[in-house]
Amino acid sequence: SGSKAPVKLGTVLRNVLQRQGKLYSYDDQQKTQQLLGDLGIFSQVSISYVPRDSTSACDTLDLWVNAVLDKRYSTDFEINVMERNSERIGPGLSFALKKKNAFKRAELLSFKIFGSYEWKTNLEKHQSGALFNSYEAGTKLSLDIPRFAFPGMNPRKLRFPATTSISFSTDWLNRSGYYNLFSLGADLTYTWRKNHTSRHELIPLSISFDRLIHTTTEFDSIMQANPSLALSLQNRFVPSIQYTYTYTSPASKR
Repeated sequence: SGSKAPVKLGTVLRNVLQRQGKLYSYDDQQKTQQLLGDLGIFSQVSISYVPRDSTSACDTLDLWVNAVLDKRYSTDFEINVMERNSERIGPGLSFALKKKNAFKRAELLSFKIFGSYEWKTNLEKHQSGALFNSYEAGTKLSLDIPRFAFPGMNPRKLRFPATTSISFSTDWLNRSGYYNLFSLGADLTYTWRKNHTSRHELIPLSISFDRLIHTTTEFDSIMQANPSLALSLQNRFVPSIQYTYTYTSPASKR
């Protein structure tokens, strides 16, 4: 709407494999259709080829791309009830707001807030004041970019679906009668696939920070008796790198 295009022209052209002077290829047509659909901002995409003129000597086709933008905003709301074998039960909920084409380059900006509440079903073993003391609350902010976002890399040379994801998260966890734990996290993730059978996921930087805010005497005694548990719940700052390769066999193979 208005004088400004809703999508940057380069975002569309980068995902169109046909170029001026290049011979028509059905494979290029199929891949272009897939790449434009994978942008996630169009509800409908159609590609057509029209002869440039009606003369018998015409050997040139013009490419027409017709696309309908999807709704820019979407929301998700979930409610669940969880029961643990440690005699805990309680509800949980989450709310997520997503903005498609956030900066007019087919980015997806997401914000999620979630929380849960638990209480003990057997009060004989616990004080009545601990009835509503277990809870968890957190947030997550993420940005998905439908291309490789890396300094010095030309995305036009990468003719396959790829996504760069940047996320930040916080989490506050309270376990009744035991501890309070605060966590921060940040991740940079690259995901791509060159064909239908192989999927690559590279996380060159993942950072997590955990800090115990408060512990009880009962929990401290458990930590002293179990060194491995104490090690897993100590204050820590952990940077990590991860790579995952997923292979899916084609339908013609068992």
